[in-house]
Amino acid sequence: MDRYKVVEEHYRTNYNKLKTVVCKYSKKPMHVSEDIVQNAYTRAINYIDSYDPSKGPFDKWFSLVVFNAMRTYITSERKHDEAVQTGF
Repeated sequence: MDRYKVVEEHYRTNYNKLKTVVCKYSKKPMHVSEDIVQNAYTRAINYIDSYDPSKGPFDKWFSLVVFNAMRTYITSERKHDEAVQTGF
């Protein structure tokens, strides 16, 4: 199966569930969780060539993509808040 089709199928079947999971673990509002999940799917498409089916299922690989997207968002938000507080 085409790798892009795998991402598309995963999106269709898991998007809503992932928004809820990200909302729960990030403790961010749903609209922010939607942004994080969208970013994760964009990253998955951009980096699909790094997915190796022999190393495990797509879900496992994608869960790391989601985790990293969530971590990147939270880190970026923290840096922004610190810059605002210090006046930079």
